[in-house]
Amino acid sequence: RAGTGPGAGRRAGHRGGRDGGLPGFGRFSVGLLLPDMKRDLHLSYVTAGVLASVNLGAYLVGVLALPRLGRRVPFSRLLRAALGLAAVALALAALPAPAALAITALALTGLSGALAWISSASLGATLGRADRRGRDLGLIGSAMGIGMVVAAALTLALVRPDGPGWRWVWAVQAALSVLVLVAVLRLRPAPAAERPARAPLPPLGGLRVAYGACGVGYALFATFFVASVSTPGGARGPALW
Repeated sequence: RAGTGPGAGRRAGHRGGRDGGLPGFGRFSVGLLLPDMKRDLHLSYVTAGVLASVNLGAYLVGVLALPRLGRRVPFSRLLRAALGLAAVALALAALPAPAALAITALALTGLSGALAWISSASLGATLGRADRRGRDLGLIGSAMGIGMVVAAALTLALVRPDGPGWRWVWAVQAALSVLVLVAVLRLRPAPAAERPARAPLPPLGGLRVAYGACGVGYALFATFFVASVSTPGGARGPALW
């Protein structure tokens, strides 16, 4: 029953925006902005859950499609397409539109996130020297983490009682996607780096299960954590994070 009254809803939304310390960029911003989106779009708890779940589900679809898609389309082309799709999706999420458009926009954001992340990691694993691939992949992963932290600071600055609101978080991220796309358009990897190696892999069944379980658990946490602690009586997001 949290947030059913006008004052309670407003207070809960502002608390989620100001105090939620969960870092997020692109699809990871969904959990951070969900309380304020629910309030401003007048969503029920069911619709808000769908809003977050389609984003996660679309990411999973992209992950499952990449192994086969990557054998047919060069990774650099996939990365450009993903960044273009992300820019469009984030811009749609910033529009004052019905919940159906927001759900569509966040689904496209999840899909583009999977395509962009896996394509960039695949390119990073093949562009550099073999003895530096671990370092290169570490730099790519840390860059994503830095982006999540920057987006969290952006959310804390914009989603506040006297700030412009959560739509501007999506709008700024859409602009950043365009800037990154312009930079990636200049990327010219060697032909050998465009496609995955066809060499047989060692048995990875157990590793797949463990990594999948870790990913699903983290994704659920990142999606619903802020909403759960921003209800009346909940703990402060930054302290728990």
